[in-house]
Amino acid sequence: MYWKNLKKIQITDSTTFFHEGKAVLWYTVYKGRTEFFTFPWIHPVSKDALSPVTAKMMENYAVKKQDSTRKK
Repeated sequence: MYWKNLKKIQITDSTTFFHEGKAVLWYTVYKGRTEFFTFPWIHPVSKDALSPVTAKMMENYAVKKQDSTRKK
């Protein structure tokens, strides 16, 4: 019943990604959008395995996020 801990979240300025050097969020790209979750499981729709957040992934995500807000 671990899947009950799985929640999709929206990233904010105060979101914590790591605790003591370990990922506390997992992600996947679904329909071209990065989605974040609170538990290492599978995406509820696509059934793809979620990956732990990495520092490199977050750098890329932040750059893409900034670019998308500038285009608006």
